[in-house]
Amino acid sequence: MSKSYQTVFREYPDPLSTADIQVILRISRHQVYKLINTGVIQGKKIGNKHLVSKINLIHYVLGPEQS
Repeated sequence: MSKSYQTVFREYPDPLSTADIQVILRISRHQVYKLINTGVIQGKKIGNKHLVSKINLIHYVLGPEQS
């Protein structure tokens, strides 16, 4: 997993913003917030921003059987 963490999404910062996740997953802002707020994607709210670590997004994309 560590190698994929270093190479996947390397052009994006860590942690990822909701706008970054929208672009990566090609989903709406509403869907991004829903995934974070329901805990499907693990993230943190800092101030008024939601941030997600790249590794958490990779776990979401790969699914539970690959994590």
